[in-house]
Amino acid sequence: MKVPDVSEKDLNDALLMLHSKGLQVGKKIEITDEEITKGNVIKTDPEAGSTVKENSKITIYLSSGKEKYDLSDYVGRQYDDVVLLLDNNNFKDIKKNEVYNDSNPGTIISQSPSGGQKIVPEDTVLEFEVSKGPEKITLTDLTQYNLKGAQDYASTNGLILDASQEQYDDNIPVGNVISQSPAAGTEMNKGDKVSVVISKGKEEKPPKTVTKDISIPYEPATPGQQQTVQIYIEDMNHSMTEPAETFTISDNKKLQIELTIPFGKTAGYKVVRDNTVITDEAINYADTP
Repeated sequence: MKVPDVSEKDLNDALLMLHSKGLQVGKKIEITDEEITKGNVIKTDPEAGSTVKENSKITIYLSSGKEKYDLSDYVGRQYDDVVLLLDNNNFKDIKKNEVYNDSNPGTIISQSPSGGQKIVPEDTVLEFEVSKGPEKITLTDLTQYNLKGAQDYASTNGLILDASQEQYDDNIPVGNVISQSPAAGTEMNKGDKVSVVISKGKEEKPPKTVTKDISIPYEPATPGQQQTVQIYIEDMNHSMTEPAETFTISDNKKLQIELTIPFGKTAGYKVVRDNTVITDEAINYADTP
């Protein structure tokens, strides 16, 4: 009797055909095959069409599918190098997904399937997650922040803040950022340094004391008549609302007065003789030695 052709049949169908011809099944051997579906018969031994005795044992060769290869682990390698390496391996597809990462640009961060798995290249879509490098940080305007806010911003964005420089400023409240370097809008990487100048607020300087020499001429309407003199002072210790001194003269008179001028302010004095202002002077803090 002849061995029937059971190639490409699934195992159950092949067994039925062999048994119907009075043949027995011997060994079942699995081998890879690029064409025959996994689990189906590739061939028999003796081969189809051979003449054998009844009840002869027939060896069946079953497909274990296409040959599988151990997939290498490409994590940490450069994507472009790996793609060149795999160019002739006939993968079904190779996909690239770029993401921001602290690794150098082009570095493979992960892969699917993972390294070590057995695969059939032409049935496999190989996916790589590839680093675009660290995400750029567009530096914000830190002059809108106080020191704590600038520190929090730097920490959140992975920047190093240098806030060691302080200076007085008449307009920026104490503890707030006066200026920054680099400027707002600069593209930065994690780990870069940004420097800020912190306001110490207005500079508080001590008052200045100024001594003025005053000459008051005696010029009465009637000779020999006494004249009344009033000295008005506006400073830290006096107000123009009332005289600092009142006295009479019957001759030319010289005297000294002291004015205490607060920082950034103005003081002044006025000499009134017989209800007539004969001297009126203002003195700025900045104009004094």
